[in-house]
Amino acid sequence: MRDTGYPLGARILALLACGALLLGCEPDDGGGDPADSALVDSGVESDGGEGEGEGEGEGEGEVDAVDIAGSYIDDYDIPHLIDGQWTQGADDTPSVTALTAVDNAARVAIGQNAADHPFAADKWSRYDWTFADGRLWYCQPAFDADTAADAAAADDPDPADPAVGGCGGFPWSGLTPAQPPAIVGAYSDDFDGAHTVTAGGWQIGEGDDASRFVFTAVGGDGATGWAVAHNDAGNGFSPGLWSRFDWVTVDDTLYQCQSAYDAPDAASARAAGADASAPAEGGCGGMFPWSRLTPVE
Repeated sequence: MRDTGYPLGARILALLACGALLLGCEPDDGGGDPADSALVDSGVESDGGEGEGEGEGEGEGEVDAVDIAGSYIDDYDIPHLIDGQWTQGADDTPSVTALTAVDNAARVAIGQNAADHPFAADKWSRYDWTFADGRLWYCQPAFDADTAADAAAADDPDPADPAVGGCGGFPWSGLTPAQPPAIVGAYSDDFDGAHTVTAGGWQIGEGDDASRFVFTAVGGDGATGWAVAHNDAGNGFSPGLWSRFDWVTVDDTLYQCQSAYDAPDAASARAAGADASAPAEGGCGGMFPWSRLTPVE
């Protein structure tokens, strides 16, 4: 988990307090990063916090938009829809948790389970996420807590090696965008740079010097598409920030533009874009041509 300079438990409890009081908490006077403020109003309203019983009403109010908002499939082919709530499963009884507090810097979200939740109705859940090995991973260290504070106080999962363990004695669960890009494959650009596009991410270069980007949202219709991605912490440029990739096919030629590469969050990356009207001539970053990609056999 990213080192934000504040104890994680204290950050989450402050986040919950701000949400409950409908306050836009300000950073302390000690020069803290504004991105670490406990709550930044985003206009995304929680529809949780109205359950009956203990914990009723906790965390009501506006919450940050979660950076990993999107539609995913986990390693067990279970769908996950993450937006103002976290929905697992697509049958008649999905598990739905309304997110009432989100800390994107700490990569933690707290929420109240729906009244018809099949396992822990009206209880409280906590979700943690991390990026490792070119993938997005999540862990749910609490799913039946009596209160939001209890969920926040759950033991922190260990993100050191999520594929092996660290989530209550088990591996974390990997998430891959439900809609893979239509251009999955290996390519070379006009400067002999290698590009590898998978269902879960984009890699530029090869070996230890490669830059890797993990997809959190993918859209488009095939010939034209886009993806929002988290920059790997080991990248040589803008590690840990956010990118957007756009692509378009014109006259059987595939072009791509990395229209954002150092966005502070997923929403900013998603808001970027490129002009695809004449990609061979310009429109990427305003005045630059898009990069032509040639498939590698």
